[in-house]
Order: sequence, then C-alpha cells, then structure tokens
Amino acid sequence: MKTAMINCIIPVSIGGLIYMLGRHDSLKMFQWFQLLHLEAYIYHFRTVYKDSITSGMPAWMLYSLPDALWMYSFTSAVLLSWKRRLTIYLLIPFILGAGSEIGQYFYVVRGTYDFNDLLCYCTGFLLSIIIITKPQTNVQESPVDTHYL
Repeated sequence: MKTAMINCIIPVSIGGLIYMLGRHDSLKMFQWFQLLHLEAYIYHFRTVYKDSITSGMPAWMLYSLPDALWMYSFTSAVLLSWKRRLTIYLLIPFILGAGSEIGQYFYVVRGTYDFNDLLCYCTGFLLSIIIITKPQTNVQESPVDTHYL
C-alpha cells in the first residue's frame, strides 16, 4: 500500500493540485467540481493559495508537469498491478497520454499540441518503469539483542 501511495496517489494528486491552482477554470475538472458541489471550496482554495504557489512556477511546471505526474502514476499503477512485470498493458497509459498529444498534432484530438507535453508524458512513462521495476533490496532488521535487558 505504501508503494502505491508514493508512486500512484501522491503524484497524480500533486498534478491535480497544480491544475486546480494554476489552470483556467474552463477545464473539465472544474465542471466535475461543480457537479460534486465543491466549487465554493475550490474557489476559496484558489483565491487564498494560487498566487503564493504558482507565481514563481515556470510555465513547463504549470502546463506540462501534471502530464508527467499523471503518466507516472498511471504507468506505476499498471506495473504494480502486474507485480512489476513489463506487460503489453503498459501500452494503455502510453497510448492514452502520448497518443492523445500526437492526436492533437494531427487535429484528430481536441486540444493544442505541445512538444513539452509529449516529452513529459514520455519522461513520466520511462521514470515509472525504471523506478518500479528496479530490483528490490530486502533490508532486514537485526533482531533485538536481549542479552543486555
């Protein structure tokens, strides 16, 4: 559970927080907030924290980092579901993320193509594979020496 929290839940939550604070409220997620009757809380949160968190943030962090975090989380979830094995199912997050960006380039998918987004999708995908499939080292704690107790 700890591995899933660190590699799946936290990164996608950070990406969502960046979107919530720094992106325009015309995004689909703000419609979801409205459906869940959370818009007053979100508006308050944006009013209080937006400038302090996003003011010095470079554009790539505001617009492309959430893509990398989403891809990292999704790829990690697939890897952890398949016990850290490389499977054909890893194509799902990659096709959805990088494929949607390439689709934007060819005007097949609604949105604006951005090379930085594509680069971040690929980076998040590869980092997840590198980190999650890294051989696990089992550190065993030494037993408590009761001789002195």
